[in-house]
Amino acid sequence: MHLPLAYLGYLAVSALDGICTGLILLLGGMEANPIAAAVLTHYGFHGMVLFKFTIVTFVIVICEQIVRYQPKTAKGVMYLAVFTTSVPVVLALVEFYFYATTWLLGWQC
Repeated sequence: MHLPLAYLGYLAVSALDGICTGLILLLGGMEANPIAAAVLTHYGFHGMVLFKFTIVTFVIVICEQIVRYQPKTAKGVMYLAVFTTSVPVVLALVEFYFYATTWLLGWQC
């Protein structure tokens, strides 16, 4: 394994993405990613978890192949993967903040 810290970061952010998605769905929200939403519709939540796990595995396997010949490119791919996975997590956390604030204060949306 050539980029263990990058892989660990990607796994952590991906796990947070799954947790946030699950919470949003429990609160009556919807999956914003149209591909993941289609998987969710056809295969349920467990199918979507498997879908996201498959994507994470695919990215790490691809990076392990790239790093042998282009280490900087592989590192860039991992940074891009972490960043793109972090965006929906940050948006979900902001959404949770506003949801909790309105709920605690008793405001109606």
